[in-house]
Amino acid sequence: MYLVALEHSSRKLSELHNISFKQITNWVHRFEKDGVEGLKEKKGLGRHSALSDEQLTWNKNWY
Repeated sequence: MYLVALEHSSRKLSELHNISFKQITNWVHRFEKDGVEGLKEKKGLGRHSALSDEQLTWNKNWY
């Protein structure tokens, strides 16, 4: 956010930090809308796992 505020290009930042341009613009929009709170991880977002809880537990214990 600091570098974007200093008017660095989101595209250049995405290349420099190996983060997608879309992710950077999403962060900027969330920060503009909700401030720092908008950047915190929220439960329930993203794709749900195709594995069951049992499979996930087994996987964590195995590796």
